[in-house]
Amino acid sequence: MAGLYKYDHGERFEQHGFYNLLVFLAIYIPLNLVLGVLYVLWRKVDRFPAYFAVVVLVGGIYVSVSLVHYRKVFDQGLRGSFDYSLDECTWSGRNIPFVDILPAGTQNFWAGSMHCKSEPQRIDVNIDENGVLTVHCETPGSNVLIDILPETREWPLRDKDIWSTCNHMVIERTQHLEYYNDIPFVLNDTTQTVVVRCGSSSTLVSRVAPPVSKLPVYTPPQDSDTRTPNTTSIRVSPDILHSNRKSPNVIYLMLDAVSRRQFHRQLPRSAHIFRTFHQPGVSQIMELFRYHSVGLNTDNNTKAMFLGDIYPKKRNTLPIWAYFRDRGYITARVEAGCGDWAKDCNGHNYQQQDFAVSKRSLDYELTAPFCLPEVFPDIGNPFGNFKGPFSIIARCLF
Repeated sequence: MAGLYKYDHGERFEQHGFYNLLVFLAIYIPLNLVLGVLYVLWRKVDRFPAYFAVVVLVGGIYVSVSLVHYRKVFDQGLRGSFDYSLDECTWSGRNIPFVDILPAGTQNFWAGSMHCKSEPQRIDVNIDENGVLTVHCETPGSNVLIDILPETREWPLRDKDIWSTCNHMVIERTQHLEYYNDIPFVLNDTTQTVVVRCGSSSTLVSRVAPPVSKLPVYTPPQDSDTRTPNTTSIRVSPDILHSNRKSPNVIYLMLDAVSRRQFHRQLPRSAHIFRTFHQPGVSQIMELFRYHSVGLNTDNNTKAMFLGDIYPKKRNTLPIWAYFRDRGYITARVEAGCGDWAKDCNGHNYQQQDFAVSKRSLDYELTAPFCLPEVFPDIGNPFGNFKGPFSIIARCLF
């Protein structure tokens, strides 16, 4: 164990070494404890083999019945099972969803609570339509401090590297100001997120800024206009290009990395909420049953979804949200990690690292809150198992 720990901590997340060691220990230790208990019972309890056989028989029946049920619901989505067509491939082999029979919480009991501690809110914050920030602090005698987080949309790729620069850039460019009740605190049009601190309490407030009504009419650059056949890398149906129908709102929600079955197993309340979103004639859920792993990591799998190609043949390829923006959509992206997908997963494809992909493809970007020390430690190595963006325990922002 000491040798494995010294060889690879896995804290850079590329090798997963120390994480894999934790998984091994989570199996090795409980398994040996069970074997030890069974050995003691065998030595101390009369007729233990008979009792043990009854337990195994009852347990075997329960497991068998449970597996039959979970095999039936294995390919179910939010709105029922996937309908296979005769000319399409089907699931091959014998699927045994044994993970489904584990008690709730078994997979993450050793990582601690998945819930954030509820704290009394002692700050009331409001931002009106004119950008005036109003703060009411219930802690007498405490100064109110405002942290204005930077707007990252216009940052070049070089400033958005999750491994080395992005979190430090956010902290360095955050403005720290004091709030006074008798002086209006007016935010500028581009400020989206502020952190308000009062005594031991703090809260994060975010808004859409500038308002959609104040956005200038966007005209794609001629050299990268995705509506031009020689610049596009994703095929767009002519029916979409020339349709007079009202464009629907589109939301991409990616959970990395969670299988469909794991989603229903671990997040049943979230699955229930998603089902309520499907309202024929009003809103529709498109579930990608055919989406599956095409690579060994997040980079390749997301490139297939966002670029249409794992290994783009052209340089400076734009993500799919640029295609939406070029066709009149208002585009926004929330990056729940302190980085930028275009830099992290496709950065090598761009000839110049001073290119601001987000500025070209997005109207709004929300990244800075996830670079704060509460989520992304700015001292030491932030990529451990129990701290930072890849931590296996719950992180509570505000």
